[in-house]
Amino acid sequence: MRTLTAVDMESAQPISALNKEAEQCLDNDPRRMLDLSRQADAAAQREGDERNLGFARLMQGIAYSHLHRIAEAETALLQAQELVTKLNDRSLLARVNIALAGLYNISGESAKAIVCHHRSLDLGREIGNPSLQCNALMGLGLIEYDRGANNSALEYLLQALAIARNKHLDVKHASALQKIATVYITMGLLHKARSCLLEAEQIMIGADNKLHRASILHQLGKVFEYLGTQSTAIEYYQQALFIFRQIDYPDGFLTATYNLSLVLYADRQYERALDVLRSTADLCRDYGNRRIYAASRGVMGEIYIEQGEQELAYASIAESLDAGRKGGSVVMSFALRLEAAWHLNFGDETTAKKKLAEAFAYFERSGASHDKIFLQCEYARILAEQGRKSLALRAYSRALGWAEEGSYRNLKVNIHQQMHEIHDANDNSVAAAEHLQAAFKGQQELAAEERRLALERARLLEDVESMERRYMTTVVGTNKTEDQQLREALHSRFPALSATEEQVCSMIYFNMRSKEIADVLHSSHHTVYWHRYNIRKKLALPKGKTIRAFLIDLLTG
Repeated sequence: MRTLTAVDMESAQPISALNKEAEQCLDNDPRRMLDLSRQADAAAQREGDERNLGFARLMQGIAYSHLHRIAEAETALLQAQELVTKLNDRSLLARVNIALAGLYNISGESAKAIVCHHRSLDLGREIGNPSLQCNALMGLGLIEYDRGANNSALEYLLQALAIARNKHLDVKHASALQKIATVYITMGLLHKARSCLLEAEQIMIGADNKLHRASILHQLGKVFEYLGTQSTAIEYYQQALFIFRQIDYPDGFLTATYNLSLVLYADRQYERALDVLRSTADLCRDYGNRRIYAASRGVMGEIYIEQGEQELAYASIAESLDAGRKGGSVVMSFALRLEAAWHLNFGDETTAKKKLAEAFAYFERSGASHDKIFLQCEYARILAEQGRKSLALRAYSRALGWAEEGSYRNLKVNIHQQMHEIHDANDNSVAAAEHLQAAFKGQQELAAEERRLALERARLLEDVESMERRYMTTVVGTNKTEDQQLREALHSRFPALSATEEQVCSMIYFNMRSKEIADVLHSSHHTVYWHRYNIRKKLALPKGKTIRAFLIDLLTG
């Protein structure tokens, strides 16, 4: 009897099963995905199965893309495109175009990416595939976002959101909300971003996609951090960490751990921050992530300096510097700034100046002008604390010149205030008065700017909410047949429902939120809650059964 070879065993597993298993690795294991798709590729070539061969090449292209092997990804995807075009498989061709668009976006070829997304969108509409339409619209939205066109980005993303809600595509629904939240964060609309992410997180609790839920939790941590709610930010980061660890996703785990440590440090929970940073540094060493390792060691050094642990501080800074040489300009400049501060604490001004000069060079290379000014101010502050007032004034003057060049109003006010204090302590009343007046004038300018920005944010919020209403009111309109069938079923079986309550039922069925329903009805959300209460009574819903679940059963049962 012949012994089974590896080829025989590979052939024993259906090609479609290999491809399906490869697709399941899409979000969390690109190497396994690549291995399985190669097996499917080899088997499909032997059997002359062109459709499965095209699918296998698509999976290979996506896997290569996730592994940042751009040239190989493009080759595999173009081969997949040629195969599925020949087969006239429009559904698969749309997926290939989306993958190509993502690849071109990564490599900075946005024009090619836009063409691919539009092709995919047209194909999705032709074959009536809402999932493909959502993917294409979200891809176009992200390209617009990367270009800084936030309103255009929202137009595309809200279209995707409307389709996802309409067709009950929960994962796409959550993805669209998360991407909309990203745009809102950039626009400074943090409370709207928070609402989107909280809704997305609730959707993903019931979905079997832990990676997506963890990324939403991580983003919620960031939003609450920006809002200044540190304790809530810490909770969300910890939830994200638990899931990232559970699914063994090192990139997400390391980023979330580092962000958690920064919040703990800002909240002056030094010992907890150090514990998290130590574990982060150990994991970075295991996974070879030099950038986060260097940054983690640098923050540890900063905490040790504040605690007066000079030897531990220097050891951490030295490790940060060593890793930072391969971690990028910003990381390296941060580590050099800390080393300079350490030397200044010991009065070694010569070495400190040398390190500061190196840090400045890295800041110039990374284009971080704000950080360069901040570094100079810190240097001046340390000199002032050491009683070296004339050197401190000279350092502040240099920082002030840079701040004026870059129109950094907030930094200018702070520098004038510091220079006023030094001149006042030196009994130089004329110079002290000049800087005090300049600081006061700067504060008035900042207050005027803040008022202007508040008005701009209010207008922006109004525009955004108008845009949301426009897309949400089209949700029902895009599916008139389904809406009509639902209303007829309700009218015949539950005649006690009023016309308004039937309309509310329709909007609940299409997954619209109470606030959105209130906007459509031109009423308050309290009125919508009252409608919901009456609807539950008239439908005689048992406890635990949602109105939407009942309506779906009514229409599909």
